[in-house]
Amino acid sequence: MWRTSRGIAEKITATGPLWVKEAATNGSNRVSFFSQLQGMKISDREGNAVGKLSDLALRPGDTLLEISRIIYTSNILREKVILPISSVGSINGDIRLDVSRDEIPPGRLSENEFLVTETILDRQIVDIDGLKVVRVNDILLGQVKRSLCLVGVDVGFKGIIRRLGFGGLSRRPDGKTAQPHRTLVLYRSP
Repeated sequence: MWRTSRGIAEKITATGPLWVKEAATNGSNRVSFFSQLQGMKISDREGNAVGKLSDLALRPGDTLLEISRIIYTSNILREKVILPISSVGSINGDIRLDVSRDEIPPGRLSENEFLVTETILDRQIVDIDGLKVVRVNDILLGQVKRSLCLVGVDVGFKGIIRRLGFGGLSRRPDGKTAQPHRTLVLYRSP
């Protein structure tokens, strides 16, 4: 059971009517792109900064890939720290852990877990709707039931811009989106 998933997903949102509409049809009302979370400050239970999010681990779930662990770079030794998602209390501008800095156990990935940055991002996949090979520029995360899951991949130019930190450049001066989002949805409600 993911005791903190509801609290995590309540604070994660992505702008843009397409993503909200897609998420609602997919059974999730809270979504975010991985690029919006990567580099986010991580604090322990007492509010002490412990590092910045560098990656997420996924594992196969009932119908989708579920986030199982967070990986962050430690402020002190600049080493990678792996924590189960159940150690995360909330995501709201930063990631707040349910444990103190002294209680963070050393972790490692199991054989059925894999990292987003090594396995999915910048990889080529086949878009069966468009019948072509496309590159994964970002991933869309959303709450499905009580788990935080991978619900789609962004294969458009905006995914690259967002990952480079220039998300605001994709808007025209009148506030409208310069070009539409391009996503491949991985989950459809039955």
